[in-house]
Amino acid sequence: MATPPKADTVESLRGSFITPELAVDPAAFKPVPGGSLRHIDCSYHSVTGLIRSQWHLDDGQFILSITTPVATDVQLPDGSAHQVAAGAHEFRCALD
Repeated sequence: MATPPKADTVESLRGSFITPELAVDPAAFKPVPGGSLRHIDCSYHSVTGLIRSQWHLDDGQFILSITTPVATDVQLPDGSAHQVAAGAHEFRCALD
């Protein structure tokens, strides 16, 4: 069985989901847009199910789509925070 990536590895890819133990604990989503990145699409198959984060920039808007197998927290680049149930969710915020 493959070893799950370390949280700092996933976070360094700016993929947005972070947690101490990806294989056990639910992921928290905290996307970090910046530099030349205009979009990200990453996923991880955890023991509880698919964790997926997709984001892109569109005309000054940051658009995040996530899939989570369990309830979790989401923090957008504008600082707004959300708690969500398991499932698919989409968020938008303006970027300065």
